[in-house]
Amino acid sequence: MDIVVIIVLLIASVAFIPLLRSHQQSDMVQVYHVNKLIAEYPLDKDTSFTVEGRLGPAQVEINGRRARISDSSCPNHICVHTGWIEEPYQAVICAPNQLLVGIISAEDKEKADEVER
Repeated sequence: MDIVVIIVLLIASVAFIPLLRSHQQSDMVQVYHVNKLIAEYPLDKDTSFTVEGRLGPAQVEINGRRARISDSSCPNHICVHTGWIEEPYQAVICAPNQLLVGIISAEDKEKADEVER
């Protein structure tokens, strides 16, 4: 009888793992212009959006838990050629447009939110 109870408890605990993961916060993509946060999106939601830089618009894409600047109005497009970022503390910088696109971990985001409160 003890073995049956242990097996039932194991099955029940494994069944709750997806529910626990669904409540975890996602890493965030943050976009800064002249050191000011202008946009923030979850890294796990695919999207594309345009932000306005000093020289004009830049297109930011989030896809498959990674982010990049896919198009920019800057002259050399170094930010576009940088490619995808996927880990916290990675960033793409468009110096002519004064833009920074970076990833912040869910834990660090939560700590920053606590400090702001």
